[in-house]
Amino acid sequence: DWLAQPVRVGVGQRYNLNVTGGNNEFRWRASLGYNNVAGAMKGSDRTNFNGAVSLQYTYKNLIFNNQTMITTNKAQDSKYGTFSDYAKMQPYWRIYDDNGELIKTYEGTNRYTVGNPLYNATLNTYNISKYTEIVNNFSIEWNIIDELRLRGQIGISKMFETGDAFYPADHTMFEDYGIADANKKGQYDYRDGESLAVDGNITLSWAKTVADKHNFYVGADASITNRDSHSYMFSAIGFPNEELDFIGSSLGYAAGAKPISSESKSRSVGFTANANYSYDNRYFIDGSFRYDGSSLFGGNKRFAPFWSAGLGWNIHREKFMANQKVVSNLKLRASLGESGSQNFGAYQALSTYESYTGDKYGIWNGAYLLGHGNPNLTWQSVFQYNVGLDVSFIDGRISAAVDVYQKNTTDLLSRRDIQASTGFSSYTENIGEISNKGIEGMLSGYIIRNLEKELIWSVTAKIAYNKNRIEKLSDALKADTEKAMQEDVEIN
Repeated sequence: DWLAQPVRVGVGQRYNLNVTGGNNEFRWRASLGYNNVAGAMKGSDRTNFNGAVSLQYTYKNLIFNNQTMITTNKAQDSKYGTFSDYAKMQPYWRIYDDNGELIKTYEGTNRYTVGNPLYNATLNTYNISKYTEIVNNFSIEWNIIDELRLRGQIGISKMFETGDAFYPADHTMFEDYGIADANKKGQYDYRDGESLAVDGNITLSWAKTVADKHNFYVGADASITNRDSHSYMFSAIGFPNEELDFIGSSLGYAAGAKPISSESKSRSVGFTANANYSYDNRYFIDGSFRYDGSSLFGGNKRFAPFWSAGLGWNIHREKFMANQKVVSNLKLRASLGESGSQNFGAYQALSTYESYTGDKYGIWNGAYLLGHGNPNLTWQSVFQYNVGLDVSFIDGRISAAVDVYQKNTTDLLSRRDIQASTGFSSYTENIGEISNKGIEGMLSGYIIRNLEKELIWSVTAKIAYNKNRIEKLSDALKADTEKAMQEDVEIN
């Protein structure tokens, strides 16, 4: 039973300590946390340690807040490899030979050599990754008058990551190496990276209650972000002795190999205005408008407007519902709006160049085009509307919700194949539109709800239906598809 060999019942530990103190003007809080998660694979675990200090100082109508958090994490993969390694093993392959020794390899289909992952588990192998993150958030809040408040915030996050993976020469991954490659057996992978994130925003808000029934809120916000990261990785080879697992013990590097690196930088800015009104906690209306700009998009299309609006009605607060005791909550809501997406790489809208590092022209380095940019690349936007109903009965013991929605995605971001003669196989483009509509339902109930004895048992069921449809493709993509289909017909 190969699947039973590498697994276990993992038992983890978690501890938390919180201390608070201070007075009306100055408050502080300190916390420590430790969390060890034991993986299902033998020898795999994740250890997390975090600490935080929060300070708050009040001076007249000013409130100063600062929070510093430090988190360290160590992740160790199992020496037994991955669960999929065992799923690929045939049940008729023996683990041990006639002498009780672990069998190292097996002959698979087409004479393909398959290594015994249990044999590798007896070697000095490891795959460890670590990171340390330091976060500091500082804010100032100014209560100008009772209804008017100004708040500014800046946050800085710095992360350091490292990783070490070692596989000695006797590992089955080197089993196919010949005598000429004996000094290349064994491998050490090292990776290192850093990232920095800076976020700042300033918010002005006004809130007012009139005659205990009319609630008004108006807010304006400006925000700015910066993301910067880089990482490096290289591999050393030649570790004939598994006890010499220090990277400096390697015999060299693979022929023609060089370090692998990556870096990313992006910036964005946004301006938001929003307002809402509620009457007697029965009727609600709200709206917002946002204008965003991001360096991820082409120079011609970096800014885009977005908006949203919503309505709500607490039916259970109406007079005609006052004398009944069955329905404890009944709310009808509706919303519509447009949002933007920027979930792709930092430089896909830019034409980028890379210098030749392995050769020179005289004393000069040459450069070649690394990425084909698109100055007209714009935001992928989603227009969505939703209608929903929330209801609960018998003091919340039974609750249900249903939502009907439709989303229309325009300027869909995707990679488009282009002619190889350009020097590139593809580039990012806004290629079309997709519609997405569906319905979701939820039903939940308490079988046991004894708050005095802190005994609660609840059951929840959900159901969803969704349908996607491609509504439109760009003419260029249509032409590419028709050309590819024609070439298939000619080949066949």
